[in-house]
Amino acid sequence: TGRFHSMFDFVPSKPIAQAHRAAILSATLTSDARFALSASADGTMRLWSARSGTTLAEFEGHSRAVHALCVSSDRATVLSGGVERAALLHDVASQKVLRRIAGHRGTLQCAALAGETVGQLAFLGGDDWCDSIVIAFLRSGANHVGYCSALRIYDCRSPRVPVQTLSEARDSLTAVSVDNGDHGVALRTASVDGTLRAYDLRSGMLHEDALGVPLSALTATRDGQCALLACADDSLRLLEHASGALLQHYGGTESGSARVGLCVLPGDSFVAAGSATGAVHLWDLVEGTRTTRLAAHSRAVTAVACERDGAQTTLLTAAADGALAFWTARR
Repeated sequence: TGRFHSMFDFVPSKPIAQAHRAAILSATLTSDARFALSASADGTMRLWSARSGTTLAEFEGHSRAVHALCVSSDRATVLSGGVERAALLHDVASQKVLRRIAGHRGTLQCAALAGETVGQLAFLGGDDWCDSIVIAFLRSGANHVGYCSALRIYDCRSPRVPVQTLSEARDSLTAVSVDNGDHGVALRTASVDGTLRAYDLRSGMLHEDALGVPLSALTATRDGQCALLACADDSLRLLEHASGALLQHYGGTESGSARVGLCVLPGDSFVAAGSATGAVHLWDLVEGTRTTRLAAHSRAVTAVACERDGAQTTLLTAAADGALAFWTARR
């Protein structure tokens, strides 16, 4: 499986060959590394025990592909969305649908939750149709219409209409990152238009970093100081939030045009990303050198997550082959 730094090996502990009947499009671990959630192109969503690898529950409500999936910080609710355009807020304990959030015009590609169960905010983005683009398309006689996209923010207590709509993206939104800091909610989005956008919702300020290449994934470092981005040129980029400076470039991701998962490992020492070949790569965050290549799956790795439970570090990988795998870092 390759080396993980000089002190650890990642070994597969609970591989699940057929976690879903179709491709897994999104998966995540809870912050305590005890549970995992996965969503598939067949419309199914499942809750797993990260320790035993067994299915604990299945969530209902979707009948078509689910691309977006996230769990609240208190692990009480799950937000999901996809081809059906409406997002569902689920109660984890009962698996019941608490809210249905409609209003998006295209496939939902990303979702995030901020706050605890009471007063929770939902952030939803993806493909969207703007009236101005549709009109321009009809007038031009072109054979292809592009997307613009809006990130819509909802109060989960009354989600009939968004409390705010952010429409700066000029193409599909692929990822959203929300950080509940001491100074309010720090919101960042990544888009196919090649721009990382950082919103200060309290002051109404927007900062844009144009990278010039489509962005397919986004996550923040554990200290909240940097953004890690997956780019369509087979690379990852690490940008500092405060200055927008490029701190590191990680090459050779083998991602091609596939949308792959990525994460920053606990401790902010390593970054991990999936690939179109089924492998998972790890790099030293500071040095930018690749330290590990895990032969994880037979098809593109669509989700990668890592959390720590005491002394044990668990890595979750999921792929278009419908398989889910839990890996344990050991000394």
